[in-house]
Amino acid sequence: MKSLSALTDPVYVPKEKFNLFERLWLHVINDKRDLPFAYLLTTIHLIVLLPAILLFTPVFQGWIWWAVAVPYFYISQLYFKGRFGLMFHCICHRKFFKKKYQWLHTYITWIICPYSVTHRKDITVTTWACTTWKTTWTTILRARCTISAITSATS
Repeated sequence: MKSLSALTDPVYVPKEKFNLFERLWLHVINDKRDLPFAYLLTTIHLIVLLPAILLFTPVFQGWIWWAVAVPYFYISQLYFKGRFGLMFHCICHRKFFKKKYQWLHTYITWIICPYSVTHRKDITVTTWACTTWKTTWTTILRARCTISAITSATS
């Protein structure tokens, strides 16, 4: 019989002290082992959400819009896609938030998902997020054209 080597997978090592940020999240989440998800959500809020909202408004025009859109696409679709997809899959199958804060799961599904990642069809929660990068950019461009048309019609 073959002898198996020792398990080398990472294991959870409990922390003795938590910082203020972690203590705030521990009031909201069910399991302290999910703190990396809290860090990921915070990072997405700080880095992805604001540019996404600004791309849908007429704040940026012409080449400046593209100068913001290209890095946004890279960060949201190529950098955060795998991380967010795994996190979202996990929190869909196991309760991430305490019952009192379960509305935050709906917020993540309907507000954060469309701006941060395209979804695979095997995720069980239905969202209005686009399914491919092509439809993501088509949607952004259509929304931008619609907003531009409305803005020019009212001026």
